[in-house]
Amino acid sequence: MHDRIERATGVLTSIALVAAAALLAPAFAGVAPSAALAAVALGVTVLAFVVREEVRALAPAPWLGLYFEAVWAGVAVATLVLVAFLDATAAELQTLGAVVGLIGLFNYLLRPVYFTLGSLLSRIARAV
Repeated sequence: MHDRIERATGVLTSIALVAAAALLAPAFAGVAPSAALAAVALGVTVLAFVVREEVRALAPAPWLGLYFEAVWAGVAVATLVLVAFLDATAAELQTLGAVVGLIGLFNYLLRPVYFTLGSLLSRIARAV
């Protein structure tokens, strides 16, 4: 069970960090969210989804492949944030990127809680 929790939290964290990077890069360049930026992000999402197996092969270690393969999902999350906040400024986009990144890191820091809950649920399931 701990392996599944480890993989799930790792993938969710990597998705959030990729989304944060995809939001922070244009924001630091002074680009505010727009329909054109959202369209570019959507195009990158589709491209990353199509080549996800090739991206997975770029992983320096086999166990990292799952995280590399999830890059497209991170860009998809960034696209959703861009579409939801089209009227934001570049500074607000920086804040949104930081918040998405913090959510990912918070998810990673909650792993001990997830492990404890998983163990508790396993024990309850075996007792029933």
